[in-house]
Amino acid sequence: MMTKELKTINANIRKNFQIVSSYHKHLITSMKISITNSREHIYVHLDQFLFAEADGNYVDIHLTNGSHRKAIRMLLKQLEELINAEGTYQQHHILKVGRSYLINTDFLVGVNRTEHYAVLNTAGGNIKLDIAKTDANRLLLSLEKNKRLEVLQTYSYKQKLTVSVNELNDTVEEFVDLGLPSGTLWASCNVDAKIPEQPGELYTWHECHHWSLPSREDFEELKTECIWTFCTVKTVTGCLVQGPNGNVIFLPCAGLRKPNESSRDWNVRGCYWTATEVNDVENRIAYSFHFEDSEMEVGFVEWLNDKEWAYAVRLVKRS
Repeated sequence: MMTKELKTINANIRKNFQIVSSYHKHLITSMKISITNSREHIYVHLDQFLFAEADGNYVDIHLTNGSHRKAIRMLLKQLEELINAEGTYQQHHILKVGRSYLINTDFLVGVNRTEHYAVLNTAGGNIKLDIAKTDANRLLLSLEKNKRLEVLQTYSYKQKLTVSVNELNDTVEEFVDLGLPSGTLWASCNVDAKIPEQPGELYTWHECHHWSLPSREDFEELKTECIWTFCTVKTVTGCLVQGPNGNVIFLPCAGLRKPNESSRDWNVRGCYWTATEVNDVENRIAYSFHFEDSEMEVGFVEWLNDKEWAYAVRLVKRS
């Protein structure tokens, strides 16, 4: 008999582990690994990967369509390295469990810590994998660490975060290490905001250019190296930005303000100043970074704007 606690855990996993937004579907569909052994050359698309099981110096790979590749001569660790060479866990969701398994957590529907097994769901029914007690506990801890339990599926592209942003990182710091190649740290909040969910104040470029603004290149790195999810936190809309190391920042849709006008587009569009100026004759133009929900993907736009427009400000720190 399962305890009430285990039923709750498994119900949460079933509910929460089915989120794959449209941009992630496109990303993982294009990811595949190539394996060569003495008999054949094998291609495995990671969106079709269900789990792999070690058998000494061999592995068996099971796919979501019910087929499998048996007795491939390689170590499980080598297979894990091939998969991670294609992307991070935050991208492919394939996790090593103990010494015997690699599993795709998108298909994980239960973990039993008492009887020591995990359950994967496929079109053909559930598959039970026996694992050690310590591995069951580590699996649940890994899932928590990777924040796959924190988001509820909704009926649209927009996700709803069920906890505060500060609970998603291992530590609460003024500047967050996202694991970016440049080593740049991003502030956890907008200027004048006390928590990540607050939009803060809007500033003209002249009011904030002497602060540690991100450059045009910093925003480009944030856009290309991170996973962006348009979501709501409480009543605030914005983008949850997850770095290569799993840490996150939240950029609220703080809107904008034109000269001599009231603020507008709050909870609709995120507009952020960069430190990068344009060498125009009148020296009045700078780059800004914008995003909004386009229902199918996060829409990014780089604008050239008059420095008298007012946008939100997110600071950076060089490591």
